[in-house]
Amino acid sequence: MTFQRSIIAASEPRRYADSFTEIWLKVWFEELSDPVEFLASPFDCERHGKELWIRAMAGEYGEIEVSKENSPFGRTRTEV
Repeated sequence: MTFQRSIIAASEPRRYADSFTEIWLKVWFEELSDPVEFLASPFDCERHGKELWIRAMAGEYGEIEVSKENSPFGRTRTEV
């Protein structure tokens, strides 16, 4: 089952110091009335998640802020 969203805009890209494959963004989707916090990844099963990650890595949404903290989620995909 796919759950495709139409991206209107995104901003505020950021990631944790130990995570290179997960980028948090504030995203506006056509299907939603308000922006949402979204975790973009190249491993996302949905196309919009991969697209957001690619565009964020290309700098389209601004410079990616890197937190000095490690991910609160424990092991990241880069360590698996």
